[in-house]
Amino acid sequence: MTPCYNDEENIRNIYTKIKQIFDNLGRYRYEHIFIDNAYKEKAVTILKEIASYDKNVKIIVNAKNFGVYCSPLPGIFQTKGDAVIGVIADLQDPPELIPEFLRKWEDGYKIAGVLLIFLGIIGEYIGAIFNRLFQRWLVIEKERINFD
Repeated sequence: MTPCYNDEENIRNIYTKIKQIFDNLGRYRYEHIFIDNAYKEKAVTILKEIASYDKNVKIIVNAKNFGVYCSPLPGIFQTKGDAVIGVIADLQDPPELIPEFLRKWEDGYKIAGVLLIFLGIIGEYIGAIFNRLFQRWLVIEKERINFD
């Protein structure tokens, strides 16, 4: 599931990366749901084009921008599979982690994800709150990631 807003330059790239990952995995049926946050550029046109030749691609167009954290909710409710993997269209979440998420899911974990802790006082405060709320469910180790 991929929420997108102002990401028309990334859509084909994220679509191709995720398709390649699932083609290489081979043993999963999947659907790739894109959730557009009512951006006025050509993202929906690109998504419709992709969906016209790939039956795995579904599109949800929100009436307004609900933001990257709330916009996936309609996608979650529309999925037909046993698991949901969220990958934001700007590639902040590396799609290359999908096989690891699937391994954790197959091992019985209910939630697998990446927790990025941004340096700085605000990031550490938000990270601390997030950690307290979700520490029971996170299964992939936290990493301090430095951005260049």
